[in-house]
Amino acid sequence: MARCVECGLIALRNVSTGELIEVDDDFRKWRKVTTLPAFDRQIEQYPRCVALAFDLVGECEDAAQRQATATALGEFTDWAQWLRPILEKDRPCKEFAEWRPGSSPKEHRDMVDRQRLLEFQRKREDDWQKWQADMAATDKAWREGQATEEKRWREEQERRVDRRHVRELQIVGGLVTIALILATLFGAILERGYFWPILRITQ
Repeated sequence: MARCVECGLIALRNVSTGELIEVDDDFRKWRKVTTLPAFDRQIEQYPRCVALAFDLVGECEDAAQRQATATALGEFTDWAQWLRPILEKDRPCKEFAEWRPGSSPKEHRDMVDRQRLLEFQRKREDDWQKWQADMAATDKAWREGQATEEKRWREEQERRVDRRHVRELQIVGGLVTIALILATLFGAILERGYFWPILRITQ
């Protein structure tokens, strides 16, 4: 929450020139214009919000009407009594700029604009860095996923090769076993002389 009495964006307007004048400490404390009497009529008595966040002039006019009604009824009050609640009211204001004595409303407005520009640039830089970090994380996750898939593919290929080698070894082993059996049988037959009659006939 913010209070207008502490804000540098409230001003009094010079009716003849349109210039926005700083609301000084006397006005903020005692709610009175501290200009020379000859120039009083050139300065509006109601403060206005330079940022147009609230219609302070309209609130002051309403307060002035209530004061006039109270005066007509015989209740004489000081204007500060009616203005104080307006300036000291807690408001949900996003345009608030802490008052710096000696700085004009325009200078306060420029300070706010510069601060917002810096915040915008800082946010844009933060967003850019966050985007880069997100992209790096996404790229890392994709690369890790690709590496995992490639490893899984290689392992599957190695398992297939191993299974093929096992089958080949089993086949070769079977053939060698059969060859050994046949050789053993053939040797036994020769040893017993089963082929001698056949050999004599052929001779």
